[in-house]
Amino acid sequence: MLKVGERAPEIDKLSTDGQRFVLSQQRGLCTVVFFFPKAFTPGCTVETKNFRDNFAEIALSGASIVGVSADDHRTQCRFAASQQVPFPMIADDDRSVCRAYGVLWPLVALPRRITYVIDPDMHIAAVFRHEIRVKRHRDDVLSFLNERFLAARPPAISTATPPLAGGTGAPVSASGDLAPQPAAPSGLPVASAPGRPGEPPAGDVPSPSEAPASPGQRS
Repeated sequence: MLKVGERAPEIDKLSTDGQRFVLSQQRGLCTVVFFFPKAFTPGCTVETKNFRDNFAEIALSGASIVGVSADDHRTQCRFAASQQVPFPMIADDDRSVCRAYGVLWPLVALPRRITYVIDPDMHIAAVFRHEIRVKRHRDDVLSFLNERFLAARPPAISTATPPLAGGTGAPVSASGDLAPQPAAPSGLPVASAPGRPGEPPAGDVPSPSEAPASPGQRS
């Protein structure tokens, strides 16, 4: 069995959709390759159905998926059709792919139930092995893809403006209080209210001590 970080062997096989599946040509987030022992057996049917039922989530994450067993091509096509599988499946009847990925049982020529997640650079990103708890393959893959998808997303950029306080138009601080406003620069004139027509502005009226003396008061 291959380990995380090792380079994944190439896969170039005819699949059940009539196309050749070439691993190195897969693009997107990653590729899920699940090996199962034999088509139409109970555990393999459940595992395939689980991936089929969650294919939308897998595709939306940007990942691709392929199933591999040691069945012949005709049997694999019948199995895929019976389960209405929306992804390609490979018949590795010569066991070349199974041997390259180290999944064959030592005494029988059947692959073990092992799932690999492979990065676009052809390195193993994750390995899951559950012979009895078949549904764990689907669960582990979805959990891994969710983490990988979130990590690959760019950070969100906030465009929100500071909230305003009760229609006053003043920005509010994080604590909910009015944010301090900058004071007016010193030395600037302060506007005064205009007076009645013909009168000088209130700020220009001289004080009694500054008013000019009348003719009778001059010495």
